[in-house]
Amino acid sequence: MKNTSKEEWTEFLEDEIKFPLVITNEWIDKKYNEWKNSENPDETDWEMIWRWGFCNKDMSKYDLSKLDKEHMAMLTFNSSTIWPSADKMPKDFNPQVILERGKNPMLGIRELHKQGITGKGIVVACMDSCLNNSHIEFSNANIHIKDEVKQEPNFHGEGVLSNLLGKNIGVAPDVECYYYAVHFWRGEKFIELYTRYLDDIINKIKSGIPIKALIRSGALYSRDVYEKYKDKNWCKEEIITAYGSIENFEKVLLKVDELERLGCVLVDSLKFELSFSCCEIKYYDDYNNPENYHYPDQFFPKNPTEKDIASIKSYKPATLVCGGKVVPEFCSDTGYKFEQVSCYSWTIPQAVGMYALCLQVYKDLTWNEFCDIAKSTSKMNKNYVFLANPKEIIKEVKILKENRAGVEV
Repeated sequence: MKNTSKEEWTEFLEDEIKFPLVITNEWIDKKYNEWKNSENPDETDWEMIWRWGFCNKDMSKYDLSKLDKEHMAMLTFNSSTIWPSADKMPKDFNPQVILERGKNPMLGIRELHKQGITGKGIVVACMDSCLNNSHIEFSNANIHIKDEVKQEPNFHGEGVLSNLLGKNIGVAPDVECYYYAVHFWRGEKFIELYTRYLDDIINKIKSGIPIKALIRSGALYSRDVYEKYKDKNWCKEEIITAYGSIENFEKVLLKVDELERLGCVLVDSLKFELSFSCCEIKYYDDYNNPENYHYPDQFFPKNPTEKDIASIKSYKPATLVCGGKVVPEFCSDTGYKFEQVSCYSWTIPQAVGMYALCLQVYKDLTWNEFCDIAKSTSKMNKNYVFLANPKEIIKEVKILKENRAGVEV
């Protein structure tokens, strides 16, 4: 498997993203509005700008001084960004401080780590892109990799795995993970690979390896989720696109059914959103103030209607922080990428990581019990975000364990 070189990745981004020499608030607004109002947003300039911004770019000849903090907060960068001189930089913007602060998992999770609640002794699995696990986030991590694909690594796997068990940014740094490299193919090869991997997990559980959850930062479908959405047109279309037919999909679904009977929950994007969501925070706001967190624009409008507010209040998702933090810099063993926008991909492993912390405290806790506790302990802030409270979650799990221990059988 050939790794993408840093030079190749830098050249790709250089070709894809073009900035004017003087970058202004107005230019950012123009690109953002083109994206927001487009029928094909993936084809707009902003799609690459918000994802990769100044990453791996030499910005030394650019003037960023016209950008205010609100617009600078719409852009991303990484450790390899080369910045202009101080007089050409945005006011009160320190990229090194932002990168360092972004390593914090937030919501008091590091306080749980200090108490020894780190996911130690808990085993999970993950299916994601081919992986380069040489980044310092994975040093001494307990990872077992199975890769039948042998394609070039992709940044997605690093982002997912680091949010689960990264030594600095991970929710459960001591969890053990069986990592299965997948690809973005569709059809028969897709099904063959998934069924082999699912069989491998099933066999491991039957052999005595207690794998409690399978992370898939995408849609794979468990039975309960499929039953909930199977009559929706988008569900059928998505399944046929990925699997070729409903009959092919059923082969995978039966394996997932067996996994869950063995006590291993599949947490994909659809399962995740039944109980959880993601939020973000601006780099210039106080991370310790729960009122500063907000949902991303694509999930919840900045100016919500009464209907929007009623909908989120009835849903009450336990919400984890994603935007305003860092992930490993792709093609680097030590660098980090700051991301301002949140997504399910990085938040799904956080939810499973939180479940692992709870399982360390109470090994018999089910996923559904964990979800109920996470939702019931979340409190709504002024932005209608039901912010998850990891310390309260652990407290309630301990109470549940004590209550059950006290019940006579």
